[in-house]
Amino acid sequence: MYPTISDLILDLFGFNIPLPIQSFGFMMAIAFLVAAFTLQLEMKRKEKEGLIYSFTKQDRKGEACLKRRIAFFFFDWLCLRI
Repeated sequence: MYPTISDLILDLFGFNIPLPIQSFGFMMAIAFLVAAFTLQLEMKRKEKEGLIYSFTKQDRKGEACLKRRIAFFFFDWLCLRI
């Protein structure tokens, strides 16, 4: 296991490029990106088969939505103070 990407490049190609990227974090990031891409393809496939369906949700407008936004703002502000 190589601790940094620089060590991997040095061992594979023989030249040193000083990169501050850790190999574990890099591989975790790549794994999340591949998983997101695979999930997207799978959801599109299931939608074509009719197993799931997509829908759009309409935003509520008016006084109720404004009250909720104000309440969330004060709740978030209160949580930041604690």
